[in-house]
Amino acid sequence: MTIQWNEQTAVMQERDEALERAVVEMLNAAVVLQKDSQSGSVLQCKMCGLRDEHTASCPVPALEEWINPTTLD
Repeated sequence: MTIQWNEQTAVMQERDEALERAVVEMLNAAVVLQKDSQSGSVLQCKMCGLRDEHTASCPVPALEEWINPTTLD
């Protein structure tokens, strides 16, 4: 029973890590640093098209929070 439990736990942990890597890669592709002639460099979201912010329906902020949760004490 313990061996099967350890194998299942290892598989789930490996799947969670693969999912996290995939989300990080997607975020790296979705939010890019661009040069701006007025303010220097700005971040642009390729998913919603806005610079330095996101639309209300953009999934990027929620995914960033999932990857790096902020703690509210």
